[in-house]
Amino acid sequence: MAAEDAPPIEFSERHSLILRYSNTLSREEARLARRVSLHEGARIVGPSTYRGVRLYFLDLSSYSETGTFKDTVACVTVMHCVQRGIPALLTQTSGNTGNALARYASSQGIRCVILYPRISRYKIDARLAASPLDD
Repeated sequence: MAAEDAPPIEFSERHSLILRYSNTLSREEARLARRVSLHEGARIVGPSTYRGVRLYFLDLSSYSETGTFKDTVACVTVMHCVQRGIPALLTQTSGNTGNALARYASSQGIRCVILYPRISRYKIDARLAASPLDD
C-alpha cells in the first residue's frame, strides 16, 4: 500500500491510555498512574476496505514504550507493586510480557526476575531492564 493510500488515523493517544482515563481512578490510583506510566499509547487506523468490508485496526503497540500492547498490563502490574510496597516480581514469559514488565519495574526500582524458554531467548531485550538507578 502506497503512503498516499494509507488509511487515516481515526484516534490517537501517543502518551498514555492509563493517564487519559485516570479520572476514573481514585486519587491514590491516579497518583500511582502518573508515577508509573511511561507510554501506553494506542491508535485506531481506518477505514480500509477489503472485499467490500470496511475495516478499522486497533494498534496498541506502535505508540507504546516497548512496542507491545503488553505495556498497559505492565503499567497496571507495577502500579500494584508500588501501591503495596512489593520490592520484586517474578514472571514467566516467552518475550513481550517480560520485556514490558522489566521496563516498567526497573523504572520504579523494582527487581524483576524473568523465566523464559531457551527458544525465546532472542526476544528478550536486556536494555529494557536498565534501571535509572544503575546509571
